[in-house]
Amino acid sequence: LKQKALSASSSTDELLQKIGGTEALGKGFISYASNKFNSSQLTAIAASANEYGEGGFTLIKGPPGTGKTTTLVAVLNSLHIRQYNKYYAEVRRIA
Repeated sequence: LKQKALSASSSTDELLQKIGGTEALGKGFISYASNKFNSSQLTAIAASANEYGEGGFTLIKGPPGTGKTTTLVAVLNSLHIRQYNKYYAEVRRIA
């Protein structure tokens, strides 16, 4: 298994770039994520979104009330937005 070099000590901008950055996710999601999530949550989102499609997985664990569900929703949102933007760009290229 290969280990990703993501840690909670990475800067918010670095973590958001690993998720896909403004190009893939748009300014709205990047602004929302940078204001809503702490560095540990952004690390989990980045690790999950970064390995999507490579057969890896990311385990998100923690005590009750620490934002696991909110973090999971952000992972799903980031994957959805990124895939939708890829699809939309391809449709525009064809049309």
